[in-house]
Amino acid sequence: MDFAPRGRYQPRPRPGTGVPVFDIESHGVYSGPRPRRVNYYTPPRPPGADKKRFVDLRVRGHHSRHGTPMDRDTTHAGILDALPFPLFACDDRMRILYMNPACEQLAGTTLDDARGRRWDEVIGEAGTSFTSLPGAKGIVGIVERYPRRATGAPEEPGVPSTGEAHAESEKRFRELADFLPEVVFEADVLGRITYANRRAFQLFGYTESRLAAGISIFDLIMPGELERVAQNWKKRTEGGTVGPVEYRLRRADGSDFPGLINVAPVVAGDAITGMRGVVIDISKQKEAEDALRQSEARFRALTESTPAIIYIYQDGKMQYVNPAAEKVFGYSAQELQGRDILGRAIHRDSLGLVIARMTARDRGEPVNSRYEVKIVTKSGEERVLDLSSNPIEYNGRPAVIGSAFDVTEARKMEEEILNTRKLESLGVLAGGIAHDFNNLLTVIIGNVSLAKINLPGEHPASRCLVEAEEASMRARDLTNQLLTFSRGGSPVKKTASVEKLLRDTIRFTLSGSSLLPVFSIADNLWDADIDEGQISQVINNIAMNASQASPEGGSLDVTAENLELDASHDLPLQPGRYIRISFTDHGTGIPADILPKVFDPYFTTKRQGSGLGLTTSYSIVRKHNGHIALRSRPGEGSTFSIYLPASTGNAGSAPEKPAPSPRRRGKILILDDDAAVLNVAKNVLAHLGYDSVCVRSGAQAVHAYTTARHDQAPFDAVILDLTIPGGMGAVETVNALAKIDPNVAALVSSGYVNDPVMAEHERHGFRGTITKPYDIGEIARTLGDLIGER
Repeated sequence: MDFAPRGRYQPRPRPGTGVPVFDIESHGVYSGPRPRRVNYYTPPRPPGADKKRFVDLRVRGHHSRHGTPMDRDTTHAGILDALPFPLFACDDRMRILYMNPACEQLAGTTLDDARGRRWDEVIGEAGTSFTSLPGAKGIVGIVERYPRRATGAPEEPGVPSTGEAHAESEKRFRELADFLPEVVFEADVLGRITYANRRAFQLFGYTESRLAAGISIFDLIMPGELERVAQNWKKRTEGGTVGPVEYRLRRADGSDFPGLINVAPVVAGDAITGMRGVVIDISKQKEAEDALRQSEARFRALTESTPAIIYIYQDGKMQYVNPAAEKVFGYSAQELQGRDILGRAIHRDSLGLVIARMTARDRGEPVNSRYEVKIVTKSGEERVLDLSSNPIEYNGRPAVIGSAFDVTEARKMEEEILNTRKLESLGVLAGGIAHDFNNLLTVIIGNVSLAKINLPGEHPASRCLVEAEEASMRARDLTNQLLTFSRGGSPVKKTASVEKLLRDTIRFTLSGSSLLPVFSIADNLWDADIDEGQISQVINNIAMNASQASPEGGSLDVTAENLELDASHDLPLQPGRYIRISFTDHGTGIPADILPKVFDPYFTTKRQGSGLGLTTSYSIVRKHNGHIALRSRPGEGSTFSIYLPASTGNAGSAPEKPAPSPRRRGKILILDDDAAVLNVAKNVLAHLGYDSVCVRSGAQAVHAYTTARHDQAPFDAVILDLTIPGGMGAVETVNALAKIDPNVAALVSSGYVNDPVMAEHERHGFRGTITKPYDIGEIARTLGDLIGER
């Protein structure tokens, strides 16, 4: 790109010599006295001087420091002076010939002081790149990083005071401008471009002929930006300050791209006559910025929508936390970024572990990146986080990025499962001993009852028998509690009124207590499919605990309400309709270290407690497909909440209890594997006026029943023990008897009072039930009704 100077740059003969002289207006970048005009010409060359390197520059009007080769007040040097980055030129011996103002500033010296010295003494070696000028003896250097400053006194220039011809200097600066990676241009005050380097043609796609025909700076701007460009151009030509400005620029083919334009005025005398400027294509920078913004947007979309806590920790504080962290901790982002957040938010049980891990990581020691910590929310709630963290570099410094999941509910679920397994194990144990234990109680209670009947009321032993019977009944109740959460403790459900059961049980349990029940029950409270006896036991256990926790009295707030759970709830329940019953006392409360153990079997803080009350309650509610929860704080009281599935039906009125049947006579077949039980049963039946035959296996029962029918002396009823170890139990035996006599009158007997067979005996072929331990009145009534029907 070789552009002949136009307008004020036209050469004129030097007076009296015929040597061409160019009048060049100063752009005023450097400091000090500003020459009004400089003359660039080629004087006669001294004998023996190198023609290519002999150049002289004289300043008319006053003495100037720029009377040396490659002066900056030539057309192209002025453009180079406007560049924002450091640039210098050397001869073939690497001695400084030219430095632009940016290079002077970074080097800490002036062009006059640096000229003739080696570049590495002036600029320094670090961060400098070089290129050679085509067809010239010399190189151009661009300083990419801050160099060391020049120190010491400058060397003698050692450069002749005369230089090369004007044409050679112009060529050099053009080649230098064409080497630059960015567009440099010069325009008049109207914006008409008078010079542009090679990069300009490459970037905008114009030809030299098109430039010669006249191109305005405004032709390179997209229409939407023209008003802003015109305002900034006008402001700059009037002497105002306008920094580098970003515009949408237009190529010759109409396509556009983002660019940065920076211009400096050309001053002639006291007037601005044009602009010199630089255009930087920032397309890649914009693409990188867009990519960064998209990356940041994706990061924020990910971190701000995920339920996981995301954080960046650096310099002893949180530099970033996502909304999930604010939600879990209950603090705002600003509060979480405070320096004391660790001491406030990390539970004391985990604070030592967290500090130890952080200290070890700072020392470069290997650290397990995943562990669990307990935290304390702003409201004081304790939660558990599964935390993972790894070291990163953030803003150029070491930091830690971490993620954490709130696993509090998962840990509660695990505790629920653990409790369930404990109860299942205990249930197996209870089921294993319940049969033998109930048989023993049957023998004890049966004999005691018979003895009481046979002794006169004033007999000295009568009182002893009464106490023995009462103790045996308490033992029976304990057995029933064990059976409640054993395999035989499945609830026998029917639709019942929860409100009625709640009021009746609470009033009965707290009668005579200093604790006053306060009911708050929703209108139209749903009914529930429950085992009334078992749920009554749960209510009784909770009410008794509340009474014992409130020795000074007070109130027990009892609330019941309808509740519909959707899939978003955090309870271990299926979505659906539930009844929530809450019991809140205002007693002593439960210490935090004891709270997780209250449902454990045999755990109690009472001197005379069995440790089975709440365990039984837990098991009963679980077998009703419900949930029981406890919240408590020492000194504030406790709240038990029970969730029971609501029924789709309505509870009917309870049938009236029939009056006892009169004493009858008949022949009874009894099946039981325990000889002592058989003996008691035989004595009880004899007392009631019945004849009996006792057998110890199902096969013997079938044989006896068949023989009696064959002898025309059939049995009026059979009493079959539900479970016969190693043989036919009641269900198998009654099925075999039904094949012999479809009308067999069979009763099932068991200590498993809540066994489904006992609850739904008719489905299995039985006419009724007899519970162990035996109650003489129950046996008399049941047999009387059964035989009376026949």
